[in-house]
Amino acid sequence: MNFERCLQGVVPKQGSATVHVEPSWGQGRSLFGGIQTGLMIHFLQLCYPERAHEIRSIQVAFMDAVAPGELTLEHSPLRSGRTEYHEVRLVQGGRLRCRVLAMIGAPRESQVESINLQYPEVKEIDSLRDLPFMPPMTPAFVQHFQMRFGRGDVPFTGSDKIDTGIFIRFRELQEAGLPALVALADVAPSPVLSQLSRPAAASSAYWTLDIVEPGMLLGGSDWFLLENHIQQSHAGFVSQNGALWCVETRKLLAVTQQTVTVFG
Repeated sequence: MNFERCLQGVVPKQGSATVHVEPSWGQGRSLFGGIQTGLMIHFLQLCYPERAHEIRSIQVAFMDAVAPGELTLEHSPLRSGRTEYHEVRLVQGGRLRCRVLAMIGAPRESQVESINLQYPEVKEIDSLRDLPFMPPMTPAFVQHFQMRFGRGDVPFTGSDKIDTGIFIRFRELQEAGLPALVALADVAPSPVLSQLSRPAAASSAYWTLDIVEPGMLLGGSDWFLLENHIQQSHAGFVSQNGALWCVETRKLLAVTQQTVTVFG
């Protein structure tokens, strides 16, 4: 089941939807956070198609493990108007597993038009090899993506580096918009895993994603660059920030802030 087939399974009905996700999207005990969030954002877009291209920011709380199988998505509008807030919930087994707070904002005139982030220095993509899919060392969902490390080190190599720059793209995608961008922004392993000298589990606990280009369409052959930087790590909790870029145009697409838990 590729990403587009997952999206096609979401059919809203009276404020909720049921969708089935296969084990190939697993990440340890839970489904990959990017597929959870991508489905929830797609569901919100289907509920409000006239504003689907205006989702500017999302906050995601990964509250409990989500098993492969049937998921229920629920939506509640919180505020309407030029700027709107919506809550989307992922429920499984009668329990809340993931919660998204999304802000929708209409474009407005402003004198402030600046991007202070610079496209990072990384190796040439054609000189790099794909990260191999080697279960159980790599999570199941990795089979749906190509990943090449343009900066930093792969997980569990005892690195002293605090950042990574990873080229990513879907292995199978015709064309998709914001839900695919959301999924891509969560693909890369945290740089903290590169600092470990042996395998250990890690998972996202809380995630904020600000979207610069919410209406962009992604092509199946497009490469993207996802960079992540560790800001601090203490007592098993890691704060990291990052950015997602289009490689061909070098345009900034989204910026991210994430709290990651590390079990080792």
